[in-house]
Amino acid sequence: MATADTKGWIHFTGKKPDGSDGQEFKLPSAIVLHLSSKGPYKKFLEVFSIESVLQNPTAIFEGLERDEFNDGFCYCGIPAEKYVTEDAKVPPPPGMVFLIFVNKEFAIFEFRWEKMCKTNSNYPENYDTRFKHKTWSP
Repeated sequence: MATADTKGWIHFTGKKPDGSDGQEFKLPSAIVLHLSSKGPYKKFLEVFSIESVLQNPTAIFEGLERDEFNDGFCYCGIPAEKYVTEDAKVPPPPGMVFLIFVNKEFAIFEFRWEKMCKTNSNYPENYDTRFKHKTWSP
């Protein structure tokens, strides 16, 4: 379960890049507060999918092929549910995978739904050219 601290971070637990348990991730609470008050509301609701994917990823990639994030990671997954309000959930959208991008300090800087790869439904489109390599998959 996600927890907040007094230093401005929301903490999540999930898998390490090698697939073992026990990695701590953090998301600036200012981002969540901004999304909850100013929106977009749809993006705010995506926060509720973060921990599920970090704990049960379908793949973890390293090297985001962007200069400032060559040491970062992308956690891919398909949460069991997608929130449409804070209290209502629906099945995840078909043909989509949820991605969480973290830097080498495991701070989350982006999260979003993207189209699935046509040949591997656990991965995002163009995963083979977007990332340096896969560090883990179940």
